[in-house]
Amino acid sequence: IPVSEPADLECRIRVEDSGGQISYYPEEPVLHVFPPVRGPVLINEFMASNDVSRADEYGEFDDWLELYNTAPYPVNLADLYLSDNSSRPGKYRFPGTMLEPGAFFLVWLDDAPEQGERHASFKLSREGEEVLLTRGPSAGFSIMDSLVYGEQETDISMGRTEDGGAGWSLFAQPTPAYSNLRTGLDPY
Repeated sequence: IPVSEPADLECRIRVEDSGGQISYYPEEPVLHVFPPVRGPVLINEFMASNDVSRADEYGEFDDWLELYNTAPYPVNLADLYLSDNSSRPGKYRFPGTMLEPGAFFLVWLDDAPEQGERHASFKLSREGEEVLLTRGPSAGFSIMDSLVYGEQETDISMGRTEDGGAGWSLFAQPTPAYSNLRTGLDPY
């Protein structure tokens, strides 16, 4: 059945044996949401060339990436992974942190995992590449979110125009670990 708009579909299998007995498997329908929702945790903002924008806890200006929880419930990051290479999806495993609804999680992409659990074992390319957020090996590293980006300017981040939204923008004033929406009043 083609589904062109978001819909909740209840599915089950109808089986009729040679004696005409009809059974349904499973007994209760399984709910599927179409189109399939990726998240609920999404890549929300990143910086692939950080010179003076934001320092980590060691005073280093490294690449960073921010996640955002779009769900109305906490999500455990323990079985989520990040990579810049689809043929090696498990490069960085997130720590067992509960990400509250509407909350952000910042990870440093500095190829310095010895600096702590928020430091990944790879860097982003300023020239552009892919970034993948996946579920763990038990889920076949299925993709939760991904993006392919082009050449980046130093100290300019790229993020979702609205937290968790579909559109992307460049930010001259990056907002790592905070909402991408401006909360102050504009002068116009």
